[in-house]
Amino acid sequence: MRGSNARTGYHTAMSTRSRRRVAPPPARLADLPAWQCYDCHGCARCCSGDLAIMITPAEADAIVAQGWLDAPGLAGQRLFLERGGQLYLAHRDDGACVFLDADGRCGIHGRFGFAAKPLACRAYPFMPLPVGDTVRLDLRFDCPSVAVNQGRPLAAQRAEIAALVGSALTVTRLDPVPVRAELTWPQEALDQVTAIVESLLSQDGLCLTGRIAAAVNLVAGLDTPRLSEITADEVQPLLATTLVAVSRMAQQDPLHRRRLPSGVRTMFRQLLGLYGRVDRLAQPVSPWTRSRQAAALAWGRGRVPALRGDWPRVRFAALEGAWGPLDAEVEAVFTRFYRLKLGAQAFCGVGFFGYPYLAGLQALWLTYPALLWCARLFAAGDGRHELRASDAERALQVIDHRHGRSPQMALPGEQRRLAALCERETLRALIVAYGT
Repeated sequence: MRGSNARTGYHTAMSTRSRRRVAPPPARLADLPAWQCYDCHGCARCCSGDLAIMITPAEADAIVAQGWLDAPGLAGQRLFLERGGQLYLAHRDDGACVFLDADGRCGIHGRFGFAAKPLACRAYPFMPLPVGDTVRLDLRFDCPSVAVNQGRPLAAQRAEIAALVGSALTVTRLDPVPVRAELTWPQEALDQVTAIVESLLSQDGLCLTGRIAAAVNLVAGLDTPRLSEITADEVQPLLATTLVAVSRMAQQDPLHRRRLPSGVRTMFRQLLGLYGRVDRLAQPVSPWTRSRQAAALAWGRGRVPALRGDWPRVRFAALEGAWGPLDAEVEAVFTRFYRLKLGAQAFCGVGFFGYPYLAGLQALWLTYPALLWCARLFAAGDGRHELRASDAERALQVIDHRHGRSPQMALPGEQRRLAALCERETLRALIVAYGT
């Protein structure tokens, strides 16, 4: 901070507080939403091979001690895989977990109970994220029960969830995620920004596309050179003023569609390829297939390559152009997803490759056109030109499976492409192109 005395910047204040820090108490589980539900419905999707289940050496020893090396059907079969020094549960030839029985149930669970399974299996689809002095709960929407909101409200399962993620609750207070590179605000200030963004998602008189476009404007309005000069006393007035300006702009925003430059369309399709790709630990895609799919996505003509087994073979052209306003039920599905990600702060820090708050937030909004493109794919495959809630739910299972989890997204080239697509005007154009 260049200023001094009365103009003490946030990052300077944080450094002083860090030096005076004493051992804080263990983290607490943050409040859980009542509008998001989950219970396991035994679909075995998580055991079908799309997930790589990491285990510890102690867990591997415990599984061996259960006698699986001599179990019928498993005798002589490899139970574990090692990649890069990390152990994983092995898969069968069909891609499913080696412990999945003939009835589509976990054999470990069936013989020895829930507690005998590896932690990664027991915790899924919960993703505890240490944020400040709390542990917040993200959920994986690649779980069908999460995507369609089946089961009991999370708020009604607080004790069970706290016990399940108990090891995360021992994490001591973490420093806040930088609001942008080399600029840190207190967690309380980041929570204020989150509350402002959440208020935009419930803005009256706007469609969801308009609300998310307004959220993009909010981030751009905050991410200015003056941000480094903001003091603790100025943050609340800044947020209030920015919200008023962005809300007024949103009410008058016609959401004009414009033709996307060919370079942007190519980069976006390449991003969609990264989201849609299935990289199974035991069944890697061949370099030839990967190259052919990448070329088809770059070309963007003809039929969409079948990156996944459930992707219909429709033409790229069928997914472009105006599809009209989103149905209220479709908007509700996507709004629930974004509210959960915002509340958990799952879009930055440990939740998204160490990204600063504002950059991670823009990357989260980039999932909106990706989700809509994917939902259009499923609708077009069914011969429809309008989206249903079921299309939105299937799209969530695809996009959230990879967002923030795919190792490829952490590569420098992918991050440069992500940054280019998250430029304000480019991002707004993508949001409007697929959200109207």
